[in-house]
Amino acid sequence: MVDCACGFGKGIPEEQKLCSVCGADLSPLHRLKGLPNEYYKQGSKAADEGRLDTAIEMFSTAVSLDPLFGLAHKRLGELYLQRKSPREAKQHFRAAFESGGADEQILKEIRSADAEADRQVSNVNASRRPKSAFRQLALACILAFLAGISSTALVTYLRSSRGATPLSPDAARIAESV
Repeated sequence: MVDCACGFGKGIPEEQKLCSVCGADLSPLHRLKGLPNEYYKQGSKAADEGRLDTAIEMFSTAVSLDPLFGLAHKRLGELYLQRKSPREAKQHFRAAFESGGADEQILKEIRSADAEADRQVSNVNASRRPKSAFRQLALACILAFLAGISSTALVTYLRSSRGATPLSPDAARIAESV
């Protein structure tokens, strides 16, 4: 079903080639209406062949032509999860869910994307923490040395001021060696 550009012909079935109101040829509109499905088919074929970049491009084109194309959103979500991009995956799973593809599987995929995003964030944070903590500790040791504060006093201060996050044994050993 398409709507004619004249604005008066609405919901015209594919079998009807001309607008009953203005007489315009509707064949191009009917062909445009089928484009998202064609891009979906090409994306499915590319995904099956392992060409993820091409598949993502095809499915993205399908959803840009039809933002309510739930199956294409779902496939994009799956591909983004494979590529370790949980934020994008979650966005497309939500779009699939909101477009009427509300089934338990999509909800599970959204939860899976959330969990993957949380894992990535915690991995990034964990990889940053030691460097940042080491820099802070090194700076504190240098400042303590310049101020004439003993390393034992510095370690005692750091252990007491860090609260729930205790000073690691390695950090304490580094501080005491300064």
